[in-house]
Amino acid sequence: MPPFQEAKDIYNNRLLKSIEEVDKYFPGGHKPLPDTIPSNVRPLLKLLNDDDYEVVTLGGIELLDKLAKGEWSAVRVTGAYIRAAVLAHKLVNCATEFLAERAYNRAKFLDEHLAEKGPVGPFHGLPFSVKELLGVKGHISTCENSFFLDSEPMEKDLVLIQELENQGGTIFVRTNGPQLCGTIDSYSPVHGSTLNPYNTSLTTGGSSSGEGALAAFGASIIGLGTDIGGSIRAPASFCGIYGLKPTRGRLSLLNCVGSNPGNDFIKAVVGPMSRDLRLIDLFMENIIKQKPWKDDVSLEAVPWEVVSSIKPKKLTLGYTTFDGVVHPHPPIVQAVEELVKKYDGKTVDGVELTFQKYTPPIPADMIQMLIGMFMPDAGERTQKWAEKFGEPLEDPGPEVKALAKKLEISDVFALNVQRDKYRQTVWDDWKKQGIDALVYPVYISPSSVLRTTNYGLYTMLWNVVDYPGVTLPLTKMDAKKDYGPVAEPANDMDKKFLAMYEPEKFDNAPIGVQIVGPRFEEPLILKVAQLLQGTVQPLAE
Repeated sequence: MPPFQEAKDIYNNRLLKSIEEVDKYFPGGHKPLPDTIPSNVRPLLKLLNDDDYEVVTLGGIELLDKLAKGEWSAVRVTGAYIRAAVLAHKLVNCATEFLAERAYNRAKFLDEHLAEKGPVGPFHGLPFSVKELLGVKGHISTCENSFFLDSEPMEKDLVLIQELENQGGTIFVRTNGPQLCGTIDSYSPVHGSTLNPYNTSLTTGGSSSGEGALAAFGASIIGLGTDIGGSIRAPASFCGIYGLKPTRGRLSLLNCVGSNPGNDFIKAVVGPMSRDLRLIDLFMENIIKQKPWKDDVSLEAVPWEVVSSIKPKKLTLGYTTFDGVVHPHPPIVQAVEELVKKYDGKTVDGVELTFQKYTPPIPADMIQMLIGMFMPDAGERTQKWAEKFGEPLEDPGPEVKALAKKLEISDVFALNVQRDKYRQTVWDDWKKQGIDALVYPVYISPSSVLRTTNYGLYTMLWNVVDYPGVTLPLTKMDAKKDYGPVAEPANDMDKKFLAMYEPEKFDNAPIGVQIVGPRFEEPLILKVAQLLQGTVQPLAE
């Protein structure tokens, strides 16, 4: 048997065995699937039994209250979410492995602790989903490719998982992503595509694909994703949820498997994804309270500013509808402009909001710089892995192929200098314009047709300069609505991506933006998101 096929069998058998474990520890399941599955699968959450449906449709803060008071047991809540996750996986292909035994034992312990001593912490009994590359003790992490499927199981949990369990949380499922977790699409030859619950002909985005799908369907109240070029923000936006990409040095990634270890041009960050913005705020506050920099030397000792304590009299918000390279499609432009029109000059919760148009400086060789940072060996290491295992590699596109080159050590030094100069240029320009935060597109379209997501500059820019960003769901695509004309192309690349705009293909897809702020200003951008009506995203009725 070819190594790649053998690896796929290992992957699939692991997943199927873990589903059997769910039936063992959390029996109950769900009602039968309909003969015909609709493109919008979110209403099928009602196939859960009534008790489970009651649990998974409750907001995160309200759920924590019931858990802390003992009104709902941790076993009940964990069971509801893991059964919902199995249902979600059958519909949108979002999981790599269910952690039923671990989740059951943890939930049982939490219930016993509550009865004897009270809640373990602020996340008492709260189930967390986690992206598969985040280390889980006793389990392998594959980065969604065959190359790592024969690796050794992790000896320790991700430090961040340890921290959230110290606060009462429990992990119950590991979620998938694209090949090598290296794109903002959702396809891997190992497992296929992860589908968007709003419209299954579209992608969830990536690389935290499964996290976006689970939360959008209603099978995860909060999860952990990673972001090195948009991998939290793209799936969060495509799936109509909130996702926070923190500043590098905020949260620990110790015991995480990466596809490109040692590449220090741009480092991945880990962050929370949820349909409840309040939970993201609560998560960040309580994790930072533990002073994680005492366990991880890569972290900065920056305390958390409680979001509710931020009470500016006025905020100046920049907004962008074109990055100067590729125009967003009309629905994205209209969503940004309508948000600005709704809030410009208004006072919300005592804060006067003023908007001004702003486009960050983007040099002509920006794409060349990005390709150098993400592929300093021109993909040589990945190609060798793929050839060894016989795994087909996804085509990165003609633009990447034309610009990718193997860097010499002098090139590496020069690229580091170029990156640092660019970071200073952006910061100087930001200060000159006098903006506090920025409303910025996440992608050129609401989502994208499967295996076509390949323009990442709207998110990658903020990884290069290391600014945090939180996604803000705004509306949904209506194929019958007139969003105005497509822009005139600014260049050949722009022409190519504008030609992909076919409104009927994006029907019902969520439309969101990202709120971007300076380094370590996560509390500020969460405050802005709250002011712009970020609360809890409803599940489908």
